[in-house]
Amino acid sequence: MLYWLGWRDIKVRYAEAYIGVLWALLQPLAMVSVLSVVLGFLARVPSDGMPYSVFVICGIAVWTVFSNVVHGVANGLNVNASLLSKIYCSRLAVVASAVGAPLVDAVFLFASVVILTLVQVHWISWWVPVTVLFLIWAVFIGVAVGLWFSALSINYKDVSLALPVILQIGMFASPVIYPPSLVPEHFQFFFELNPFVPIIAGVRWSVYGAQAPGLMGLAIAGVTTIFLLVSALYYFNEAQRLFADRM
Repeated sequence: MLYWLGWRDIKVRYAEAYIGVLWALLQPLAMVSVLSVVLGFLARVPSDGMPYSVFVICGIAVWTVFSNVVHGVANGLNVNASLLSKIYCSRLAVVASAVGAPLVDAVFLFASVVILTLVQVHWISWWVPVTVLFLIWAVFIGVAVGLWFSALSINYKDVSLALPVILQIGMFASPVIYPPSLVPEHFQFFFELNPFVPIIAGVRWSVYGAQAPGLMGLAIAGVTTIFLLVSALYYFNEAQRLFADRM
């Protein structure tokens, strides 16, 4: 079920597209181009010594992977409502299958990070394979957040409408397009509770050799990820008993 539902989502997403999955490569590059002109060239947003385009694509890649997974998992039950009403199957497997298409996108996002870095600076860090681990970390957080929204949206329909707004706010609350050094010192403690602070820093370190994330930040992000996953699985398991009646 995981395989066939995941493969169906991949085919449906790119079935009518002339250049297919290459859109997963072109979309982040187009966004980076716009941000580099507006924020890097015009607004002169600092980038901690990195070329701004490389700096921002590292953040965009992580956040896009996370956002795609959240959207897929959160809407998995609604997309497959007709299937769930006809046969009994694992609802967790149904929503987990929504990770397939974002994982394909993640491959192209990783490629876009490597390509743009080589084009801009003509070299890349030897630690670049570690980038994959940080992207997978973002996938796990996306699954956890998506499970929360998936379960909540069954009882509270407004949750699905609020999801795009919440994700947009989350992007600006994370160092995707700006460095953590721009955050005022008295907000730094709360800012560093965000697990994407060390994850994005880790991608920039593994790609360009920027400052590595601190062990404390990685530990906090790890604990947060485990808490989100465990609590999301528990709540989803408790809420799924009402899914058949309320979908």
